[in-house]
Amino acid sequence: SAFYGEHYNKRISFCAHVWTKSKFLGLSVGVYNIGQGCISVLDYDEEYIVTFPNGYGRYIVPSSGQFSQFHWIELGGSVTITCAKTGYNAKVEFLTKPFYGGRANRIKAEVFSPNERKPFLTVEGFWNGAMEAKWADGKTEPFVDVNKLSVTKKIVRPIKEQIENESRRVWKEVTAGLR
Repeated sequence: SAFYGEHYNKRISFCAHVWTKSKFLGLSVGVYNIGQGCISVLDYDEEYIVTFPNGYGRYIVPSSGQFSQFHWIELGGSVTITCAKTGYNAKVEFLTKPFYGGRANRIKAEVFSPNERKPFLTVEGFWNGAMEAKWADGKTEPFVDVNKLSVTKKIVRPIKEQIENESRRVWKEVTAGLR
C-alpha cells in the first residue's frame, strides 16, 4: 500500500509505502510491516524517514471451540526515525507483553543528537496511554498522555467529489461490505 496525507495549514505532509509479511507463530500471528514513511516539515525544509512497528494477534487459536480471555492485539519491534538534514535520530521499541506477567503496549524511545551514541532524551510508558520523558541531566516530565488528547474529526470530500483514484472512492464497496 501507499498513502499520502497533509495538514495544509501547518505545512506538514506524510507519504509512505508499506507491505506486510505474515507469519503463524503457534498460538499467535505476526504481521511484519516492511517499508517506510516520510514526514515533510516544509517550513524547516526537513524530512523525517520513519519505519513501522510489527503487529501481533496473540493467542488467536481457540481452545474447546471458543476464544479464551487471553487474546489481544499488540505492536512490537523496532522503529527508527531519522532526519538527514539535522542528523537527529530516534530509536523506538514497541515492547510486547511477556508470556507471564508484565504489561502490554509498553514503549521506550531514545533520541540522539547528530553523531552521538548516548541519548539526550528517553521516553518510556505506554503508546496507548501516558509516557514520561527523562532528559540526560536527570530531569523528568510528562511527555504525553494520548488519552487526554482531543480527537479531531477528519474532513473528507463526499465520494461524488473525489477523483477516481482516491482511497475512499476506490474502496467504497469494501467499506460498505465491512459496515
